[in-house]
Amino acid sequence: MLNVPNQSTYPSVPEMGYHLIMDFVGVESINLDSFKEMDDFLSYVIVESQATIESKQFKKFEPQGLSILYLLSESHFSIHTWPESKSCAIDFYHCGQNADVRMRRAEELLCDRLGWEHCTSSILIHRGVKSQYLMNVYDHSATLYKNFNYVHREKSQYQDIRVYDTQDMGRIMVLDGMIQITNQLEDNYTVDLTRSVVDHSTAYDHVLLIGAGDMIIPTYLLEKYSNIKRITVCEIDERVVEVVKKFFTMSSLVRESMETGRLQVIYMDGAEYIKNCVADKTRFDAVIIDNTDVYLENAVSKSLFTVEFYSNILATLKNGCAFSQQVSDENCKKEFEKMVKNAGFADVSYIYSNTPEYSTPLPLGIAKRF
Repeated sequence: MLNVPNQSTYPSVPEMGYHLIMDFVGVESINLDSFKEMDDFLSYVIVESQATIESKQFKKFEPQGLSILYLLSESHFSIHTWPESKSCAIDFYHCGQNADVRMRRAEELLCDRLGWEHCTSSILIHRGVKSQYLMNVYDHSATLYKNFNYVHREKSQYQDIRVYDTQDMGRIMVLDGMIQITNQLEDNYTVDLTRSVVDHSTAYDHVLLIGAGDMIIPTYLLEKYSNIKRITVCEIDERVVEVVKKFFTMSSLVRESMETGRLQVIYMDGAEYIKNCVADKTRFDAVIIDNTDVYLENAVSKSLFTVEFYSNILATLKNGCAFSQQVSDENCKKEFEKMVKNAGFADVSYIYSNTPEYSTPLPLGIAKRF
C-alpha cells in the first residue's frame, strides 16, 4: 500500500465564502420577462442579504427571456430566465463575512417570492477551506469529496484518467469522473463480483475478465483462487493498466503469472473479443465484466451492454456456468435484464455491493447458462 500524505500536505486553500445555486420551474408570481420587475425584486434580495451592488448589466433576448448580472463588493449575483417554461437559474456567490448566514437568508427570500414548491435545485457550497471535487455523479446522487491532492491526469483515446491522494480513501483512480479503485478501503466490490460466478470447491480451466484494467480483480483471483488454471483479461484501454502500474503498488504475482501463462492480458474492445471467441469456439468457465458505467453519454463500455454482446457471452460459456457484470445503477437494471433474457439466459439475478466510496450500493447482475 502506498503512503498517503498527511493533512498538512494537502493544498492550503483560504476561506472563500459560500456559493448558492438555485433553479426554479413553473414560476407565476413574477414576470420573468420584465427587467424592471426582476431588478426591483433581486436588488431587494441582494441588499437584504447584506451585499453591496457596485454595478449591473442586463441583456434582453428575443422573443423572450433575459439575463441580469450584478457585480457586488462581495462577488456576484446572476439570473437567467426562460419565460416560455416559467423557469430561471440563479447563481449567488458571496465571499464576505458570515456568508453562509447571508446565503440562507437569500434562499429564503427567493423561495418566498418564486415559490418553495417551484424550487427544483438549491445547492449551497462552501468555497475554499478544503480541496474538494464532485464525483460519482448519477441521476439519483452525487458526492462532494474533500481533502484531495492531485497526482496525475491524462486523456487516453477512450477516457479521462485521474489519480488523487485522499485523506480518507488513500490513493484513488478516477475514470470519467467515477472512482474506480482505492488502496485504503475494504474492497467489497471485487469479492461480490467474483463470488457470484466462481467458488473454491470447483476446478476452473479458463476464466475471462472483460475490463478489469486496474488489475484489482485479476490479482484477487490469482491470490485467492488456486483452483483457476488460466485467466484472460480483455481491457480496451492500455493506458489504464499503465497508469495503475506507475502510480499504484502492483503485486509481483501479476508479472509472474503473465510469465508462466496463467494470466494473459489482451488490449481490445471486449465485445469484439467475445465475438472472436465465438468464431474460434473458445469456451469459458466464468465471465466477469468489470465495466465503467454504461449510462454515460459516449460511454466507453456501451458495447458491453447490448443483446449481441450477451448472446456471444452465452455462446462462450460452458453449460452450468455464469457471468457477472456491474450494472451501473437501478435505472439500468430493467434494460439489463431484458437484454440478457433476449440473448437466451433464463436465470437472471442481482446482488448489491456496499462499496464505501459510493453513496449507494452498486447492483451486480448475474446470469447462468443451463
